[in-house]
Amino acid sequence: MTKNRKSEHQLIVQALNAAETNIRLAKQLLSGVRAEPPKTSPKELPGIVGTFDGENMLTKEGKKFAVNPNYASKSVLVYGDTLKRIEEGGREMFKQIERVKRQKVEGVLAKKDGKWVAVTPDGSYRVSPVAVEFYGGQEGGEVVVVLPLESKNVPYAALESIKKERPATAETAEKSAEAPRKTTARKKTAVRKVTKKKVEEKKPEEEKVEEKVEEFRHHPSGCGDDDLGLGMAFGAKDEGLGVL
Repeated sequence: MTKNRKSEHQLIVQALNAAETNIRLAKQLLSGVRAEPPKTSPKELPGIVGTFDGENMLTKEGKKFAVNPNYASKSVLVYGDTLKRIEEGGREMFKQIERVKRQKVEGVLAKKDGKWVAVTPDGSYRVSPVAVEFYGGQEGGEVVVVLPLESKNVPYAALESIKKERPATAETAEKSAEAPRKTTARKKTAVRKVTKKKVEEKKPEEEKVEEKVEEFRHHPSGCGDDDLGLGMAFGAKDEGLGVL
């Protein structure tokens, strides 16, 4: 066996040994893991079944079970959803086992007879006060509610969201305060520009008057400063009146 073949043989043996070690380790880990039992569907658990009417679970026998409003709000339970009242871990709770088809409708939050309602183009619907409080709703706020798809003629709607106005920040407040000051500054600048323009427009006229005065002073008639009068000021020479 040549030197190269011997080296390759050693590498193959090392790789096989490493593989066997890994396989033994994997088997040990696998034997220590206990298979978890499959989770049982709420539909298969024993319990009482009913439909959600907005506040309670109503059974076919006419029995009512109050549904925790926090659970109803968090799960966005819709009128007509099927619930099951079961016992789990020593506690009684509700599980949603079937959902009705849904539709979303926009509306406005209001109060009617002291209760929160969502007023929509299709009518008004009671909404959970817990959900309104959670979203920080106020009268007149824009809301999105969820109703059964097949019928809008129900007394209750699930509140999904409330549109909130963006709160004013220190930066926006500062900008709002600066706006009047900037407007005033622009007005002052405009006034200065107009005034400067008027002054510049007057300069040629004043220069013309000064030229006429100098011309009259040096007239051959020898009139001096004392002879200047209204005639000169209004261009008497140019009107043919002559100079006395």
